[in-house]
Amino acid sequence: MKKRKLIDKIIIIMSIIIICFSMITAYRGSLPAMQQRIIHLAFISIICLITYRSKNKMICSIEMVIAALMFSAMVYILYNYKFLILNVGSVRQIDIVFGLIVLITVPIATKKSMGWPIVIISLITLVYCFMGNYLPGKLGHKGFSIYRTVSHLSLGTEGILGIPLGASATYVILFILFATFLKYTGAGDFFINLAFAVVGKSRGGPAKAAIVASALFGTISGSAVANTVGTGTFTIPLMKKIGFESRVAGAVTAVAASGGQIMPPIMGAAAFIMAEMTGISYVNIIKHASIPAILYFLSLFYAVDLYSAKSGITEIASEKTNNVKNELLQKGHLLLPLFVLLGFLLANFTAVKAGFYSIVSLIIISSFKKSTRMKLPLFIEAFESGAKATIEVCCACASAGIIIGALSLTGLGLKFSSLIVEFSMGIPWFALVLTMIASLILGMGLPTVAAYLMLAVLVSPALVKMGFSIIGSHLFIFYFGIISAITPPVALAAYAASGIAGADPMKIGFSAVKFGLAAFIVPYMFIYQNELLLIGSWLNIGWSVFTAVLGVYVLAVSVAGYYDGRNLNIVWRAIMLIVAITLISANLAFNIISIVFLVLVLIYTRIAKKKNILDDKSEVLHKKN
Repeated sequence: MKKRKLIDKIIIIMSIIIICFSMITAYRGSLPAMQQRIIHLAFISIICLITYRSKNKMICSIEMVIAALMFSAMVYILYNYKFLILNVGSVRQIDIVFGLIVLITVPIATKKSMGWPIVIISLITLVYCFMGNYLPGKLGHKGFSIYRTVSHLSLGTEGILGIPLGASATYVILFILFATFLKYTGAGDFFINLAFAVVGKSRGGPAKAAIVASALFGTISGSAVANTVGTGTFTIPLMKKIGFESRVAGAVTAVAASGGQIMPPIMGAAAFIMAEMTGISYVNIIKHASIPAILYFLSLFYAVDLYSAKSGITEIASEKTNNVKNELLQKGHLLLPLFVLLGFLLANFTAVKAGFYSIVSLIIISSFKKSTRMKLPLFIEAFESGAKATIEVCCACASAGIIIGALSLTGLGLKFSSLIVEFSMGIPWFALVLTMIASLILGMGLPTVAAYLMLAVLVSPALVKMGFSIIGSHLFIFYFGIISAITPPVALAAYAASGIAGADPMKIGFSAVKFGLAAFIVPYMFIYQNELLLIGSWLNIGWSVFTAVLGVYVLAVSVAGYYDGRNLNIVWRAIMLIVAITLISANLAFNIISIVFLVLVLIYTRIAKKKNILDDKSEVLHKKN
């Protein structure tokens, strides 16, 4: 281990303390909510301030003072938490002082770790608390004093120390630690190698490996950008080597990496917070989210396969692939902790207990082989890395707490939802479109957890008010918040891929939208067909899944412009798009008509092969793809 400076040693010590605290409380039981959350927030925000300290000595000194004040605020709240709970709204001046310290520290730490987007929104809602009495109409309110605002946002469990931070302070930090340990034992490389071993030798193998690896790697990554870099560093050069255009290689990786955030069981750590926000159990959350996630990856897999066939990409970098059996023999034991995790969850253990035992099992199982065994220096690095990886989630949850607290104090949350309902004129599909646009805009530039929290508070209530199911509404906004990472102009995953692919990020972004087109349709599928969320009779679920799988394949055919060895002209691609949408719809009559049509198309293409009437260079239509 490198020789470290004193300030870096402080980070290590604080990281070890907060990780050990989280593990101990996971095993023995959490402290009262306010105590558990303020300890978590204080330690993580202090680690954030020290880690991202300014190079300017004066600013750095101010940041260190803020860190020290935050520690003192933690001590004060821990000591006085009973009084604060029993006297909500009747606070003393000294309470307000420490409440202000917490309220000031959160935006500063959030800005340092995540940038401006969520900070700006939280500050706007904060100003709204004080100045809302100057606004006319529905947006106005009576206005609140600094005492009332600080008390509500910082000294209770309705604001900063609310439900989102509670999720971060209990099980999210455990799953981040679990992911970190997986990474340090070599599971990340194992997932990529296993993906290549499974699909690397097939047509367009590296691109398919990127898809599989992202689905696996997404389990240990809470960020589409991190997932893009983690898998893309290896897969993008190989895709380019076998014939993929740079923009396509980057796009496929970005779409797959973003999909890693919607893939159960972790879902970028958002699954646990979704359970808190909806009141639906974690096990049911991952059950409901499983089919849509599979449809997303199936569609991308189909699109890549058809693109490879159309482009004549068949060469395989065989020296880069390995035998599945060999990969499993070398590091297959690292999959066991994932099964331990799922086993405990399915056995109705709490997410906290499941997270704790999965970490313990990982430490034990990884020690079976020397290549994956973690020695003390690596343990210390993993603790530090785990604590730092929690910074974004913790800050996002704390900032979301400001927004949630402000919305509950002023009633803006209900007003915002009412505005969406009112503007949509009560038309459900129009409300969905408005919600989609709002989710894409509000989700831009935000990591997974922050994007979901923001949208869950501001947007999803409108859909529930319109009569859509709670889980369907939350997954709907979650999907569009995630795919904002591939939607220009602020497509962070596309920008991350561009550096590796050597292509223009905007071109990658637009290509990503094309390859990830299913992501814009799948949410409409499951919000209208709750059977795709595994809700309803097994007969209806089976039919819906069948038509949806068929629909995303036809969608991929339309996107690729290629079918049965022939290029499709623009007319046929449009027809296939319409068929895909009708297959995906919840209308049984449309489903049957579409299936009959596809059977006729199969017959027709056999004839078309001989007469050359499907090709985009056909003399019949004189149109190019």
